[in-house]
Amino acid sequence: FDDIFGATRYTKALQNIKEVQRDWTKITRDRKADADLSQAHLDQARKLGGQKEDRERIAKELSAELETLDSKLGGINDELQKAELDLAQYESCGIRVAELKGLIGRCQKE
Repeated sequence: FDDIFGATRYTKALQNIKEVQRDWTKITRDRKADADLSQAHLDQARKLGGQKEDRERIAKELSAELETLDSKLGGINDELQKAELDLAQYESCGIRVAELKGLIGRCQKE
C-alpha cells in the first residue's frame, strides 16, 4: 500500500518538476526577448544621442559662420551706401560738366 502511494507521490513530483521546468523555460525565454528589445532600444538611444551631439556641433559652427557673414554683409552694405553717394555726386558733376560745356558752346558762338 505504501509502495502505491509512494509511486503516486513520485509521479506527481515528476509532473510538478516538469511543469515548473516548462514555466521556467517560458519565463526565461520571455525575459530574454525583453532584454534583447531593451538592448536594441538602448543602442538606438545611444545612436540618436550621438547624432544629436553631431548636429548640435554643426549648428554651432553654422551659427558662428552666419554671424561672420552677417558682420561682413553689414560692412558691405556700408560700402554700398558710400558708393551710391559717390555715384550721385559724380552724376551731379557730370550734369554740371554738360551744362558748362553747353554754356561754353554758346559763348563761342556769340
